[in-house]
Amino acid sequence: MTFEIFKTGSHTSDKGVSKEYTLDDLNFIANAYKPEEDEAPIVIGHPEDNDPAFGWVSSLSVSDDGKLIADAPEDKLHPEFLIALKEGRYKKRSISLTPEGKLRHVGFL
Repeated sequence: MTFEIFKTGSHTSDKGVSKEYTLDDLNFIANAYKPEEDEAPIVIGHPEDNDPAFGWVSSLSVSDDGKLIADAPEDKLHPEFLIALKEGRYKKRSISLTPEGKLRHVGFL
């Protein structure tokens, strides 16, 4: 399953800090993502401890139109979560980044 998780433009963190994200920023996030070292979970909302995980991001890429794209194999997603996605229960996605700018988790909202 491939889905958009972020795009270029101005974004405001949960702490109220706004930042302009460029194509270079998205490329950094995608290129820095090493799932074999620190796999980012797919979660609901933004839990502090990244738990529970309903799946895992296997790879990241950047589209030509400035969108950060995640891939998560459907067979690796929790079955009930996959059903909820297909029913349209989670229409929005939000990412959490580490202080270094690496992907921490993808939150479905």
